[in-house]
Amino acid sequence: MKRKFTILITFVCLTTSVFGQNFSELEKTVRAELQEKNAIGAGVAIIKNDRVIFAKGFGAANVETNAPITPDTIFQIGSITKTFTAAMILSMSQKGRLKLDAPIGDYAKNLSPKLSRMTLNQLLSHTAGIIDEPDEYGAADESLMANYIRSWTDDYCLFDGGEVFSYSNSGYALAGFTAQESGGKLYADLMTEKIFQPLGMQSTTFRPTVAMTYPLAVGHQTKQGERPTVVRPLPQDARLYPAGTMYSSLNDLARFAIAFLNGGKIDGKQIIAPSVIEKMSTPHAKQLSMADDSSYGYGLFMNTRRGVRVVWHDGSMTGYVASLLLVPEQKFAVIILGNTNNVVLNKTQEKAMETISSLKPKEEPKPKQSQPLTKAEMQKLVGTYSQPNRFKIEIFIKDGKLYIREFNQEMILSKIGENRFSFQSQVAKQTVEIYTQPAERGKPA
Repeated sequence: MKRKFTILITFVCLTTSVFGQNFSELEKTVRAELQEKNAIGAGVAIIKNDRVIFAKGFGAANVETNAPITPDTIFQIGSITKTFTAAMILSMSQKGRLKLDAPIGDYAKNLSPKLSRMTLNQLLSHTAGIIDEPDEYGAADESLMANYIRSWTDDYCLFDGGEVFSYSNSGYALAGFTAQESGGKLYADLMTEKIFQPLGMQSTTFRPTVAMTYPLAVGHQTKQGERPTVVRPLPQDARLYPAGTMYSSLNDLARFAIAFLNGGKIDGKQIIAPSVIEKMSTPHAKQLSMADDSSYGYGLFMNTRRGVRVVWHDGSMTGYVASLLLVPEQKFAVIILGNTNNVVLNKTQEKAMETISSLKPKEEPKPKQSQPLTKAEMQKLVGTYSQPNRFKIEIFIKDGKLYIREFNQEMILSKIGENRFSFQSQVAKQTVEIYTQPAERGKPA
């Protein structure tokens, strides 16, 4: 018999309301969403202008100890790490240490020929054409990043650089390694020297042996009707530090957000050059598979949401989720950190935005009409599509209809536009859109 477990949600308030905002509705939303999604805990912060106006922990940092979450509790923040990798590389470029359009082989030696010709501009904008090879568990020895990346062959290149946006953790690992080679220090030390210490991010680190010396939220996994369990061991792969596994807290991330919203200044000091902020939030690649105005800068996504332009990045690791959302024009930011696997607090983010800003009403996405597919069109799509160590999907025809198979689940694939298709993912529990990039031979690339 399945038994339903209720998570007792506690919270610790570290700040009081300022500027007259009432955060009671936001707090209700957080608590309700955590309970609805059987989540263990979360931290939520709102930044306005140059101040943290709300920062609070909800739930437990560890379900076994029931230790509370506070604004100083650190979490793994996954791919938000890429935002910081981009900031560091752009800062080095601004000081003449790196050139964004130069071949990375000028800085990182003994790479394969194709990798050597890639540029930091391509790597930071996910247009280098390199495979995506995430690995949350791997080497703890940071010096092995060099051997790992130098073992990559030209086969890691899926297509020529600069052609199309293709999200790649490997690409950011290569970008960070290039900075490491130019800077003459391990990536984690370089980041501490150039970003964390200048911004006053005192507890932010990549190293688990440092993270464990601070109040740490451990990751959790949950299954329907079962008691949540702690993820053991923590995700860790030093070879891919520049793409993920950074540990940080609400208060530390808030300092970055304040600097970002104020042209690189915090506490009256210019820490990050304004040109770095501008380049990060300038579109460098169109995201063909997302909303019409969605694009990617350097380490940040951007699009229009409820009438305002937002720049953002999410992150996830086994047991953790994180989101950093910045609205430069209105100078506010929302940060959410969670310690439950795959539990994204979308309602909380929406309520936080509503609390600080007058936004247009939220519009539910309208279902896109399915368009007819000819047999010839279907036949062009049939095949197996894969990235090594990442994913494999199959497209096939059955009973006169086009199907897609992922993780052994079969779903109807519908045409919704030119080279655009959608299906109801049984894994993601939502509609997924895909965009096919035609190749010269007439089949999708």
